[in-house]
Amino acid sequence: MTQHVILAYGQETELWRATFAVLSFYAWYEGNRADVHTVVFTDKPEFFAPHFDGLPVDYGLLTPTGLAEMRGPHQYIHRVKPAVIQRVFGEYPGDNLLFCDSDTFFIAPADALLRSVRADVSVMHLREFNFEEAVHVYAGFTPANQDRYPRRFIELIEKRTFPVGGVERKFEKTHFIWNSGVLGLSHEVGRLMPEIGALNDAFYAGSGWITSEQIAFSLALPFTTSLIASSQYVLHYWGQQQKTLMDGLLSRLTNPNFQALPHSEKLAEVKRLTRVWRRTVQLSQVREGALYAFSKGELKAGVKCAAKAFFASPFDADFAKKLLTVFRQKLTSSV
Repeated sequence: MTQHVILAYGQETELWRATFAVLSFYAWYEGNRADVHTVVFTDKPEFFAPHFDGLPVDYGLLTPTGLAEMRGPHQYIHRVKPAVIQRVFGEYPGDNLLFCDSDTFFIAPADALLRSVRADVSVMHLREFNFEEAVHVYAGFTPANQDRYPRRFIELIEKRTFPVGGVERKFEKTHFIWNSGVLGLSHEVGRLMPEIGALNDAFYAGSGWITSEQIAFSLALPFTTSLIASSQYVLHYWGQQQKTLMDGLLSRLTNPNFQALPHSEKLAEVKRLTRVWRRTVQLSQVREGALYAFSKGELKAGVKCAAKAFFASPFDADFAKKLLTVFRQKLTSSV
């Protein structure tokens, strides 16, 4: 069996994102439902219950005290994820696990992704960049001096080794960071969770880098498994602009007509929405990428993203105006 795990607590927008994430999983799942089980870790299980009628969903209650313990001595917010994953492996020791962030939704058959998870194969969302590249990427972020975090991290891993699989490992600055919005882990890999948790703590204590949690998975998993991407199955709208966009779209779920749909029709409608909203979110991402690239003087990347945006939506006057504004700002600053 596979334990499908979602973590969602706090603001109501987070709860609606998680609702759609779970519904999209079952909308795209074509296998035997006896082979899957969803656990939603939340501080408000009563919010979700009306939306998941007929689905194999249970809840892990998160209390303020429990969350504080999971965040650890540094109160690192993303420490909750590996803590929850370790708890699930402890409660279901023979099962595989698929963790999805609340700001995700499925866009392809979920069972096909589940079959990818084996003792020698783990899943993350997608590969991003290595630590050397991260220095340059973070140098362009606002506020300034964000590159201090990858610099501190490189200094940390150059000084010492770390235990993974019972062996002291040396990490390199050429190793890659993977996005952990999706994590597919076999029960065999679940035995690494105490070490991954320890890596997370050491990385955050030594660098202060907010991405320490995903770095811990990114570095530990390749020593015992092959890593594959899940981006062809799951859309992860982690950018703030895309989250705001999706929060507006998700208001559709509050419509009484949607809520009154029979179970099968509701999942069919969710599946349809994933197709429509996928295009909407991806268009937003390439537009944002074009504007960012041009603002940084990265002409080739900007042209590539802008071309994709105009191909998808050729008559978008607002986007064209924003591009002109960026060009004028760059020209003014270069004079």
